[in-house]
Amino acid sequence: MIRLLNDPDAMIGFSVLCIFSYLVVSVFFFGTGNSERKDGFFLRNGWFDRLTTLVWSGWSVLLLVSLIILSSKNSLSLQYLLVYYGLFIFIFGMCYSLLEWHFEGHFDMKSKNFWDLEIQFLIMSIQSQTTIGHTSLKPARRFSELLVSLQALLGIFFLAIFVSRAVNQVAG
Repeated sequence: MIRLLNDPDAMIGFSVLCIFSYLVVSVFFFGTGNSERKDGFFLRNGWFDRLTTLVWSGWSVLLLVSLIILSSKNSLSLQYLLVYYGLFIFIFGMCYSLLEWHFEGHFDMKSKNFWDLEIQFLIMSIQSQTTIGHTSLKPARRFSELLVSLQALLGIFFLAIFVSRAVNQVAG
């Protein structure tokens, strides 16, 4: 596990797989319409739903730990930093969606269409990580506010690391 956390290529590959599997499984939960499935294997908050959420959430934490480990060792290039930055935008968008899916009411939403919400959560993730503020979708509860604030701090952390690496690369 430690070797995996220290390998940015493996972490990026698994992160892309995580995001892709989330989108594929979401198709089975929702199909192409607005309504969720209420029975069968893809039951909302059923065992498979909770298991996949646990795996995706756990992977998100591992990606964050990997970033901290690699940054503390000064072993992330500018290119890897940019890829991690983009991955975190998608990962946090996915986490916002999962939070709202399992515990409704964490975000003030106008739409109930799942795919429209996925885009809104992605936009909110971009707005949070770049610290530009929120437009159409806002956190409605303390836990969701805490998660959004964590992402904003992560965005500032990325900026600080990126500027530091860029200055070191130019100076050295």
